[in-house]
Amino acid sequence: MTPQIPAHVETLYFVLEYTGVFLAALVGGTVAKRMNLDIVGFYVIALVSALAGSFIRDAMLSDGPAAALQSPGYMAAATAGALVAYVVDFKAQKWATFRFYMDVVTIGVWAVVGVTRAVSNDLPWISCIVIGVVTATGGSFARDVILGKIPSLFTSQKMYVFPAVLASAVMLGFHHAGRDAVGMVAAAVAGSVLAMVVYWLGAFVPSKKVESREIDAMRNEFAERRGADLDDDALADAITNSSDAEFVTVLRALYLDKAREGANADSAAA
Repeated sequence: MTPQIPAHVETLYFVLEYTGVFLAALVGGTVAKRMNLDIVGFYVIALVSALAGSFIRDAMLSDGPAAALQSPGYMAAATAGALVAYVVDFKAQKWATFRFYMDVVTIGVWAVVGVTRAVSNDLPWISCIVIGVVTATGGSFARDVILGKIPSLFTSQKMYVFPAVLASAVMLGFHHAGRDAVGMVAAAVAGSVLAMVVYWLGAFVPSKKVESREIDAMRNEFAERRGADLDDDALADAITNSSDAEFVTVLRALYLDKAREGANADSAAA
């Protein structure tokens, strides 16, 4: 049964969905830029980040042409995000903070969009949740695969996967209660709140791991190159998104310092 959505709720989701496409392309473009890809690679990675989730969803549903191909607005929003990423040089710390808050707003929205498409195709509840999660996280998964990396979905994306599952389940529950419009808002809010809880717990709950001098030195080296202090998330992004040349340069600087320290220690002992 197709969900019955009031016009004002559809308008809100229209704005949030296109904002999510723009931001996802912005993230993909930023990753491609830091990996020194050429203009073709840059644009492809930006588009994959923004639209792959909906492509995978629609392929799984076999429900005619992909939605992203039926409306030029999706491609326009993704292209606009890629263009901004190409022109603007984002500072690591401020960009990481901005991206997080935009992500928590859109993660639930994309999950709800996936669930509503699945419900319209009369899929069972577990399949609806899977489609919701795929829609919300498929872009980052496809981007990492294309770039030859272990998908971050498997290592550090609890902040996105679990909220997408929750948002999908909440939307499904409200749909079965005949309250689709309320469910769309409640599911998006629930996903955003859980994402923030996961993020803040990860940021403030003390870790049992002791940071090594090498990690501190690498943090300082990346911070100096980017002109901003780096927290744990920003350092992880810097390492993941740095080009091979930049990473080798950072490692060379670190080991050169260690070699000099060793030489100075030997001289002092002599």
